[in-house]
Amino acid sequence: MTPALPPACRSKLVAYAAVAVCGPLGAWLLLQIGLALRSAACAPSALLILLVIAPIAEETVFRLGLHNWLATKSSAQVGCLSLANVLVAVVFGSLHALHQGSALLLLTAAPALVFGWMWELSGRRLMVPVLFHAWYNLCIALASCR
Repeated sequence: MTPALPPACRSKLVAYAAVAVCGPLGAWLLLQIGLALRSAACAPSALLILLVIAPIAEETVFRLGLHNWLATKSSAQVGCLSLANVLVAVVFGSLHALHQGSALLLLTAAPALVFGWMWELSGRRLMVPVLFHAWYNLCIALASCR
């Protein structure tokens, strides 16, 4: 089980601010390195996947599956983050990088850390990282799909 976060890491206000910034910052970085979404990704069916299906599916697999499992194996912390959260973010980013290129490693792993942190702060309510994941994807879609 994920350990209680250290007192300095329990600020939901800081966590919400980090989530709010992740989307626009990720979109801006994506555009700066020239990795905007392809025009096919802007079709309504692709946006449904990007904004609804992917956040629900990915957060279910990575939070309820891998994150929970890793948390049962270790209660170690890396600063304000659980080791389970860090490992999940690395796996999540690596899988995106394999499919979409190495530049996506950081652009998916960093927000995944924040989503995992919020998941832990929320008492493991799945809807929290799902909504934040959808927000991140929406920012990228808005920046890319013109």
